Amino acid sequence: MKPAARFAAVAALLFVTAAGLASLLFVPVRGSIEKGFEPGEPVVLPLKPEATMVWATTRTAVWCDYPDQDGGFSQVSMRDQDLWIERKRTTWYGVLTLQSWPAGDRTVTCDGGIELAIGRPPLVHDARTEALVILGSFFAAAAGLGLAAAALARRRTTQRAM
Repeated sequence: MKPAARFAAVAALLFVTAAGLASLLFVPVRGSIEKGFEPGEPVVLPLKPEATMVWATTRTAVWCDYPDQDGGFSQVSMRDQDLWIERKRTTWYGVLTLQSWPAGDRTVTCDGGIELAIGRPPLVHDARTEALVILGSFFAAAAGLGLAAAALARRRTTQRAM
C-alpha cells in the first residue's frame, strides 16, 4: 500500500470513529423520560431484560411491587448514583432500575415518589464524562478531516509532479 493510500485510510478511519462518537449527540446520553405514571397505582409497563430506569421528581426511595406473574423480575436502587436529567423545566432523578425476563408488558405498582416515569437509563453517568465524549468526538472529527485534507493535497502535489 502506498504511503498516500495509508494516510488516506487512517484519515478515513479517524473520521468514521469521530462520526460514530458524534452520533452520541443525537442519543439521549443522560437517559430519557418516556412514560409517566402515578405512584401507588397499578400500571402496565413495557419491561425487558435490559434495565429500564424509574425516574422521580424527588430523590426519594422508590420501590415497586410485582404481583406474582410468570418470569423473573429485578429492581435495583440507584438513589446513590446522582443520576438526573432536565425535561420540560423539571428535574428527574434516576431512583430505580427494573428488569424483567422474558420481555413484555408487566403490571407493576411503584410507590415512594411525587411523580414517577420510566425511560432509558443514562449511557453516561456524569457531566464530566459527557463533556469528554463530546470534546473527544470533536477532536477526532477535526483530526480525521485534517488528515483527509492533507492526503488530498499530497495526492494533488504528487500528480502534478508526474
